[in-house]
Amino acid sequence: MEETGQGLYARQPLKEQYILRLLGTIQTLTLFIRLSYDEKLITEQQFFSWSDRVEELGRMAAGWLTSVRQK
Repeated sequence: MEETGQGLYARQPLKEQYILRLLGTIQTLTLFIRLSYDEKLITEQQFFSWSDRVEELGRMAAGWLTSVRQK
């Protein structure tokens, strides 16, 4: 999630690059959450809670990317 801070303070041409990396990190996190649930390392309640939070982060990052691309 280091990309969030870097993207926030980066110059305009670099923001898109950092946000795309952030989206990739979020996808990886989603995969790890699913694998953890499949391997019974987390409960169903934890799976849904964490999945919802990560999904919200993805929506925020996608919105940020859309905003940067419109400038």
